Order: sequence, then structure tokens, then C-alpha cells
Amino acid sequence: MRNRASLRAAGWAVAGLALMAAFGSCTADKPTQLIAGFSTQMQVPRELRSVGVVIQSSGRTIFCDNYIVSDGSVRLPSTFGLEAAGDPANPITITVLGFKTDQPDFAGNCVVKIPDVGQDSVLVMRRRRTPYSSGRILYLPMPLRRSCADQPCGTDQSCIGGVCSKLDISPEQLADFRESLVFGNTSTCFPVLECLPAAGSMPAKLIDGDKCLFEAQALPGQSIPDPPGMNVRVTYDNFTPEVLDRDADEGFVIPDPGKPLQFELASSLCQSNYKKGKIVGVQANAACPSKTPLQPICDGDLKSLQAGQDNGTGQEACVKQGALQPTESALLVLMDRSASMKKFFGDTGFNGVLGLSLQDPVFNRCRVGFKFVPAALADCTAAPSPFAALTPPGDVAFDFASQARDAIAAKVGAASNLLASDPVLYLDAAMRLDGVYKALGDLAPTAPSTRFNRKALFLVGNRDFEPHCGGSSPATLAQQALAQSGIYTYVLLLQNPNGADPAALSAASSIAMQGGTSLFDATSDANVGAKAVQTVVSDLSSCLYDKSDLITGTPEDKITLSYFDLQGYHRVDISHNELCTEQSTSQNGWNVDSQQRVRICGSSCTALREAAKAFALQAALVGQPSPGFQVKVSTPCSP
Repeated sequence: MRNRASLRAAGWAVAGLALMAAFGSCTADKPTQLIAGFSTQMQVPRELRSVGVVIQSSGRTIFCDNYIVSDGSVRLPSTFGLEAAGDPANPITITVLGFKTDQPDFAGNCVVKIPDVGQDSVLVMRRRRTPYSSGRILYLPMPLRRSCADQPCGTDQSCIGGVCSKLDISPEQLADFRESLVFGNTSTCFPVLECLPAAGSMPAKLIDGDKCLFEAQALPGQSIPDPPGMNVRVTYDNFTPEVLDRDADEGFVIPDPGKPLQFELASSLCQSNYKKGKIVGVQANAACPSKTPLQPICDGDLKSLQAGQDNGTGQEACVKQGALQPTESALLVLMDRSASMKKFFGDTGFNGVLGLSLQDPVFNRCRVGFKFVPAALADCTAAPSPFAALTPPGDVAFDFASQARDAIAAKVGAASNLLASDPVLYLDAAMRLDGVYKALGDLAPTAPSTRFNRKALFLVGNRDFEPHCGGSSPATLAQQALAQSGIYTYVLLLQNPNGADPAALSAASSIAMQGGTSLFDATSDANVGAKAVQTVVSDLSSCLYDKSDLITGTPEDKITLSYFDLQGYHRVDISHNELCTEQSTSQNGWNVDSQQRVRICGSSCTALREAAKAFALQAALVGQPSPGFQVKVSTPCSP
């Protein structure tokens, strides 16, 4: 017999978190034991500074202690062993907690209360309950995964793949213990640098966003083994990577053996992390057999993963929870409803593109209004202009995108809104400075904002962008609106069933150029339509952000803004530059303006917009809303 006191007196409880706790008599022949293996790919000590272990039997806590992992005295992976006391059929519950801070008082406090995720600095938790199996030494994997960070679960559940799942696992599901299942110092460990090399692994191509179905890609000239293997690495919104197992619960699966280069994220991981924007990148390589749940990462590679990365300056930086919120913007969509636009009405037409864009979370801070053209000849001189305000039910009044979306969808989805012919548009009547530009100019931001990031007019049609009123042309009006009111004008030229119209192409291009943008010509490539809306979204919802508590208490020159570039598959950092101002936006970097808004300037802004557009476009091209593009704040890590 060994009791808890004699166990701790023997000094085993601090031996690298590896111990054999015997709570009762041992069998004379084959031992009946349970060995839990604790592992993580999360950053140590930036994310995890200590781990707590709690053992319960029949609802009673029989062991709890905390182990510091931030000073190197305890390393993950480690093991914790238990021998059966009495009836092996009595289940044992093991809980491992990952703390963001050291917890010197945990051993005393946990007898009274086991904190949940979000309490007492608990970042992540894993909990399992199982009986022993007589005459076997069972291995119970207890990985702490980033997918379960900040996800609390009930006392009778455990987080698996980002969702709360059943706590119990049967002994039949567990393997017999071998050290090679835990420690990456054998020939069977998984070599990350060999199977997922940074220089040879490509961003996976999204095939079906609803199922999180991807396809591995090869570099130009790169050969794929026959038969191919498959390994997947995801990057989370704090820019930390994780190598996934081929596992239906919290990794990835290959749904069709006939398409071995295609894989799906586990359903739980897809719903809880990817679709919510917590996974910002998916990378794959088909050079090696898939990593299995019982295959530890090789020691050197795991050490590199746990060490994380710095911000490129040599100063370690830690990513704050939360993201910057874009400053409010405004967009007025002016769409032709002539008979030749029939293809772009209904659920399968332009509404599919616009509707998905309005679901993009980054668009939630944009006010959207909607109005149809054509205008009439009388509108060229009408006072006031019928386009100077948005008047429901004919129009959709300005509202935030998430609220305006359904009303706009109903407008574009109703075939009854189409005209029976293709009349003269009189676009210049609608675009008078006291017309749609006045509707935009009169719009005031919602409190507490005092100014908009951007205002823009978005023209959508497939013909007749020429002047007809006899006064200023639409291109001149777009130029005046930009110069006088800072309102940009975008133009999307769609395919005309009657054939190409060179005059419309020339006029539309001129309007966009004078309005401070470039024409989106979708006459020969329908994908340009999706690209157009995503570009507008990224332009309106980036480079200027609301005042944030994330940027407080730290000198600005120590703060880094970061985002994930999906095309280059790497983190991009933006340094502080006090020369970045509203009057000097060509300076690279970020700064806080006089209204305490966060502004990104120069090529830093241009690159961010391109990255945001690529992020949203990947989802739009497969008919899925973007999970959202985030700009994060990093500060020097606490000691």
C-alpha cells in the first residue's frame, strides 16, 4: 500500500511529471495500470506556464497538483501512472488543466474546486473518465490542443476538437502503453521538418467550405509520391501552428480514397474553429504517410513548435486575445434592373455573390444601402433629386450589412423587379452630386464614432454607362465626389447577353478610374464578380480601426499589429510609425490618430488589403462566406 503522503514524500511527484501513484494493492501477476500521457503543441511558456493534474474516483478527489512548465524543470510530453485500487471496474477521472500563469496554490485549492476554462487563468482543459482493464497497462492520451483553448465544458464533458463531447472512453478504445506512444525519441516519431517542410508545403486549396474540404497542392516541378500520403498543418488566429492527426474526432480525414489528395477537417474542428475564423490557414503536403494519434512528434520538431516564433525584431511578442474592429464604413449599391440583367437576379445570380459578401464578419461594421436604376430623363434636372435619399420599400435604407442583407437579397431575388426592356439608363442623373452622392454624404456614423473610414458608391450593370443628361458625365461626377467628399466609386461590368459593348466598357472604366478605383470587368470571367465585391469589402473594412483597449498600457513602439497572409502562408507584422497620420498616409506602419483610432498607412495598408481580399475570395469562389479576416495586437511577453 502507498498512500498520497508517502508518495509525495518519496519525491516522485516532481520527477518530470512522471510518477506511478498506487492507491491500493497491486495484483501479483500482470499489473492493472493506467498511464496518462500529457502533450501539447501549444507554445511553452508563452501560452502555457503550468499544468494541473486532478485525479478523481467515485466523485472524490484523490490527487491534485500543479507543475511549472515555464522554467524547463517539467517538459511536455510527460506521463502520469496509476494502479488500480480495489475493483478495476471503478472508473477513474483524470483532468489536466493548462494554465496561462504559475499556480503555486493549486494543490490546496483544487480539493475544494476545480476551475473551468476561463477561470483562474485556465486556458485549456482535457478530461477523461475510464475504468481499468484487468491485467493491462492502458495508455490514455491527454493532449492539450489549441482548438480547445477558451472553450469551457460541463463537469461531465471534455473538449474534443473544439466542441464539448462525452467524458467517457472505454478501455477497448485504448492501446497498451509503450513509451514510443508518448516520447518522440524513437524511429517511429513523426518528423515535421521532413513531412511538412516550410519550403515544400503549399496552402491547401479550398474545395467545399461547408464541409471544410481541401485539396493538397504541389509546388511547380514538385513530384507527389505514388501512392501519396497526406499530412496537414493548421495555423490559428494567434499565428501558432498545429500538426493534425489523421483522426475523425479532432484532426482530418480522407473522405474519398479515390481522391487521396483531398481531405476534410474533422467535423468538430470545422464547425468550432475553421468556420468561426479561429483557424486562419490550412497547409498540406502529400510526401509522407499520415500522422496518427498515437505517433508523437519527434523531440526536436516538437521543441521548435513549443518555442513558437518571434515578431521578426528579436523581441518576443505575445498575441492578445481579440482583434481590432474596423471603423464604420458606408456603401451604396446602385444596380441596373433592365431586362438584359435577368441572369443576375435570383438566388443563382448576382445575389449569390453579394449575399455571401455581406455575411463576411469583417463587413459587419459597414452600413449598406441599395437602390435600382434606371432613372428617367426628368431626373436630370429634378429638384430635389429622387436619388438624394433611400426611401423604402422601393429602396433598402442604410443599415449594417448583417441587417441589410436579407432586404437586399429580397430585392435582387425577385424577378418582378426586372424591367421588360432595356431603356436609357440616365446614370448621370442618378450620380448627380445632389443625387446618390448626397445620400452617402448626408449619412452620419453611429455613436460613438465621429467619422467614417470610407464611403463608396458601387455601380453594377452590363450596359450603357454613357452620359445622357447633357451636363457632367458620370466619370466627371465620380471625380468630383472623390475630390469634394472623399467618396470612392466602384464599377462592376457584368456580361451582356447581347454581346460585348465597347462603349460601355470604355465608359465604365473611366468612371472607376475617376472615382479612385479600377474597373471590375466580369464580361468574360464570372469570378471577377466575386473578386469585385471582396475587394470592396477589404477596402472599406481595413486600415482604420476603432479605439481599442488592446492598445493600452504598453508603449506604442513595443506594440506590433499582425495578420496572416494566406497566399504566402506566413504572419505579417506591422511596426509602429509616428509619421503615419491622416495627412501623411504614405508612411509605412501604424499609429494612433487624434481620435484614438488605429490607422495603418502606406504599403503596409496596401499589403493588408490584398491579404484580406485573398482570404475572403478563397471562400467566395466556392460559394461560402469568409470566416473573417483579423488584425491582431502583439505586445512583449510577460516575464
